[in-house]
Amino acid sequence: MENDKLVVEEAWAQYHQQLLSFIRSRVSSLEVAEDILSEVYIKLALQCKNENSIGNVLRWLYTVTKNAIADHYRHARPGDDLPEALPGETPVSDAYVMLSHCMLPIIQALPENYRRVIELSDIEEKKQQDVADILGLSLSAVKSRVLRGRAMVRDSLAGCCTLFFNKRGQLLSFDQKNEQYCKTCDD
Repeated sequence: MENDKLVVEEAWAQYHQQLLSFIRSRVSSLEVAEDILSEVYIKLALQCKNENSIGNVLRWLYTVTKNAIADHYRHARPGDDLPEALPGETPVSDAYVMLSHCMLPIIQALPENYRRVIELSDIEEKKQQDVADILGLSLSAVKSRVLRGRAMVRDSLAGCCTLFFNKRGQLLSFDQKNEQYCKTCDD
Protein backbone atom coordinates (compact mmCIF):
# COMPACT_ATOMS: atom_id res chain seq x y z
CA MET A 1 0.00 0.00 0.00
CA GLU A 2 2.78 2.42 0.96
CA ASN A 3 4.70 1.46 -2.20
CA ASP A 4 1.63 2.22 -4.37
CA LYS A 5 1.34 5.68 -2.85
CA LEU A 6 5.04 6.27 -3.49
CA VAL A 7 4.76 5.31 -7.19
CA VAL A 8 1.82 7.67 -7.70
CA GLU A 9 3.51 10.52 -5.80
CA GLU A 10 6.76 10.11 -7.76
CA ALA A 11 4.88 10.00 -11.06
CA TRP A 12 2.93 13.12 -10.07
CA ALA A 13 6.09 15.01 -9.10
CA GLN A 14 8.01 13.95 -12.17
CA TYR A 15 5.38 14.06 -14.95
CA HIS A 16 2.53 16.28 -13.73
CA GLN A 17 3.49 19.45 -15.62
CA GLN A 18 4.54 17.59 -18.75
CA LEU A 19 1.23 15.71 -18.95
CA LEU A 20 -0.81 18.82 -18.13
CA SER A 21 0.86 20.68 -21.01
CA PHE A 22 0.22 17.74 -23.32
CA ILE A 23 -3.46 17.62 -22.36
CA ARG A 24 -3.84 21.41 -22.44
CA SER A 25 -2.64 21.51 -26.05
CA ARG A 26 -5.54 19.21 -26.97
CA VAL A 27 -8.51 20.47 -24.94
CA SER A 28 -10.36 23.75 -24.70
CA SER A 29 -9.73 24.78 -21.10
CA LEU A 30 -7.36 24.40 -18.19
CA GLU A 31 -10.16 23.04 -16.01
CA VAL A 32 -10.91 20.22 -18.46
CA ALA A 33 -7.19 19.47 -18.73
CA GLU A 34 -6.86 19.25 -14.95
CA ASP A 35 -9.92 16.96 -14.76
CA ILE A 36 -8.44 14.63 -17.37
CA LEU A 37 -5.08 14.63 -15.58
CA SER A 38 -6.82 13.72 -12.31
CA GLU A 39 -8.55 10.80 -14.04
CA VAL A 40 -5.19 9.58 -15.33
CA TYR A 41 -3.65 9.59 -11.86
CA ILE A 42 -6.69 7.85 -10.39
CA LYS A 43 -6.20 5.13 -13.00
CA LEU A 44 -2.52 4.94 -12.05
CA ALA A 45 -3.41 4.55 -8.37
CA LEU A 46 -5.94 1.82 -9.20
CA GLN A 47 -3.41 0.06 -11.41
CA CYS A 48 -0.87 0.05 -8.57
CA LYS A 49 -3.50 -0.99 -6.00
CA ASN A 50 -4.48 -3.98 -8.15
CA GLU A 51 -0.79 -4.96 -8.12
CA ASN A 52 -0.53 -4.77 -11.91
CA SER A 53 3.05 -3.89 -12.76
CA ILE A 54 3.77 -1.03 -15.13
CA GLY A 55 7.00 -1.45 -17.06
CA ASN A 56 7.49 2.05 -18.41
CA VAL A 57 5.49 4.50 -16.29
CA LEU A 58 5.85 7.44 -18.68
CA ARG A 59 4.70 5.41 -21.70
CA TRP A 60 1.78 4.04 -19.66
CA LEU A 61 0.82 7.56 -18.53
CA TYR A 62 0.85 8.91 -22.09
CA THR A 63 -1.19 5.99 -23.40
CA VAL A 64 -3.80 6.41 -20.68
CA THR A 65 -3.76 10.20 -21.18
CA LYS A 66 -4.37 9.92 -24.93
CA ASN A 67 -7.25 7.53 -24.26
CA ALA A 68 -8.70 9.86 -21.61
CA ILE A 69 -8.59 12.80 -24.05
CA ALA A 70 -10.31 10.69 -26.70
CA ASP A 71 -12.92 9.62 -24.13
CA HIS A 72 -13.49 13.26 -23.24
CA TYR A 73 -14.38 14.08 -26.85
CA ARG A 74 -16.30 10.85 -27.33
CA HIS A 75 -18.55 11.75 -24.40
CA ALA A 76 -18.94 15.41 -25.35
CA ARG A 77 -22.50 16.62 -25.63
CA PRO A 78 -23.92 16.70 -29.18
CA GLY A 79 -23.97 20.50 -29.19
CA ASP A 80 -20.32 20.82 -28.22
CA ASP A 81 -17.86 21.77 -30.94
CA LEU A 82 -15.12 19.30 -31.72
CA PRO A 83 -11.60 20.70 -31.91
CA GLU A 84 -9.83 21.23 -35.23
CA ALA A 85 -7.43 18.35 -34.57
CA LEU A 86 -8.45 15.47 -32.34
CA PRO A 87 -5.79 13.65 -30.32
CA GLY A 88 -3.65 11.42 -32.45
CA GLU A 89 -4.44 13.26 -35.66
CA THR A 90 -1.58 14.81 -37.51
CA PRO A 91 -2.44 17.68 -39.82
CA VAL A 92 -1.73 16.85 -43.45
CA SER A 93 0.94 19.11 -44.86
CA ASP A 94 0.74 20.69 -48.29
CA ALA A 95 3.77 18.61 -49.25
CA TYR A 96 1.81 15.39 -48.63
CA VAL A 97 -1.10 16.64 -50.71
CA MET A 98 1.15 17.70 -53.59
CA LEU A 99 3.19 14.51 -53.43
CA SER A 100 0.04 12.39 -53.43
CA HIS A 101 -0.64 13.68 -56.96
CA CYS A 102 2.71 12.23 -58.02
CA MET A 103 1.96 8.82 -56.58
CA LEU A 104 -0.76 7.72 -58.99
CA PRO A 105 1.42 7.92 -62.13
CA ILE A 106 4.20 6.11 -60.27
CA ILE A 107 1.82 3.34 -59.19
CA GLN A 108 0.31 3.10 -62.67
CA ALA A 109 3.81 2.60 -64.11
CA LEU A 110 4.41 -0.50 -61.97
CA PRO A 111 4.30 -3.96 -63.58
CA GLU A 112 0.71 -5.27 -63.51
CA ASN A 113 1.22 -7.90 -60.80
CA TYR A 114 2.57 -5.25 -58.38
CA ARG A 115 0.33 -2.38 -59.51
CA ARG A 116 -2.90 -4.27 -58.86
CA VAL A 117 -1.80 -5.43 -55.40
CA ILE A 118 -0.74 -1.88 -54.42
CA GLU A 119 -3.99 -0.40 -55.73
CA LEU A 120 -6.10 -2.85 -53.76
CA SER A 121 -4.12 -2.83 -50.52
CA ASP A 122 -2.86 0.76 -50.29
CA ILE A 123 -5.29 2.83 -52.32
CA GLU A 124 -8.51 0.92 -51.72
CA GLU A 125 -7.28 -0.03 -48.22
CA LYS A 126 -8.34 -3.66 -48.46
CA LYS A 127 -6.91 -6.20 -46.05
CA GLN A 128 -4.16 -8.29 -47.59
CA GLN A 129 -6.19 -11.48 -47.10
CA ASP A 130 -9.02 -9.87 -49.08
CA VAL A 131 -6.55 -8.90 -51.82
CA ALA A 132 -5.34 -12.51 -51.91
CA ASP A 133 -8.92 -13.73 -52.27
CA ILE A 134 -9.74 -11.21 -55.02
CA LEU A 135 -6.62 -12.02 -57.04
CA GLY A 136 -6.59 -15.75 -56.33
CA LEU A 137 -3.17 -15.61 -54.69
CA SER A 138 -1.80 -16.88 -51.42
CA LEU A 139 -1.49 -14.43 -48.55
CA SER A 140 2.30 -14.79 -48.58
CA ALA A 141 2.38 -13.96 -52.30
CA VAL A 142 0.33 -10.80 -51.67
CA LYS A 143 2.55 -9.75 -48.77
CA SER A 144 5.63 -10.27 -50.91
CA ARG A 145 4.19 -8.29 -53.82
CA VAL A 146 3.08 -5.46 -51.53
CA LEU A 147 6.59 -5.17 -50.10
CA ARG A 148 8.23 -5.29 -53.53
CA GLY A 149 5.66 -2.91 -55.04
CA ARG A 150 6.14 -0.40 -52.24
CA ALA A 151 9.89 -0.63 -52.71
CA MET A 152 9.45 0.07 -56.44
CA VAL A 153 7.23 3.07 -55.65
CA ARG A 154 9.78 4.32 -53.10
CA ASP A 155 12.63 3.91 -55.63
CA SER A 156 10.66 5.68 -58.38
CA LEU A 157 9.77 8.49 -56.01
CA ALA A 158 13.40 8.83 -54.95
CA GLY A 159 14.32 8.97 -58.64
CA CYS A 160 12.05 11.92 -59.33
CA CYS A 161 12.03 13.80 -56.00
CA THR A 162 14.24 14.70 -53.09
CA LEU A 163 12.21 14.43 -49.91
CA PHE A 164 12.82 16.52 -46.78
CA PHE A 165 11.62 15.21 -43.40
CA ASN A 166 11.56 16.66 -39.89
CA LYS A 167 13.08 14.88 -36.88
CA ARG A 168 9.88 12.85 -36.37
CA GLY A 169 9.95 11.54 -39.93
CA GLN A 170 7.13 13.74 -41.19
CA LEU A 171 7.40 15.07 -44.72
CA LEU A 172 8.15 18.80 -44.78
CA SER A 173 8.72 19.43 -48.47
CA PHE A 174 10.21 17.99 -51.62
CA ASP A 175 12.04 19.08 -54.75
CA GLN A 176 11.57 17.49 -58.15
CA LYS A 177 14.64 15.93 -59.78
CA ASN A 178 12.90 15.11 -63.05
CA GLU A 179 9.38 15.32 -64.35
CA GLN A 180 9.05 11.77 -65.67
CA TYR A 181 6.38 10.93 -63.08
CA CYS A 182 5.84 14.18 -61.23
CA LYS A 183 4.27 16.37 -63.93
CA THR A 184 1.29 17.11 -61.68
CA CYS A 185 3.40 18.24 -58.70
CA ASP A 186 3.79 21.76 -60.09
CA ASP A 187 0.07 22.19 -60.74
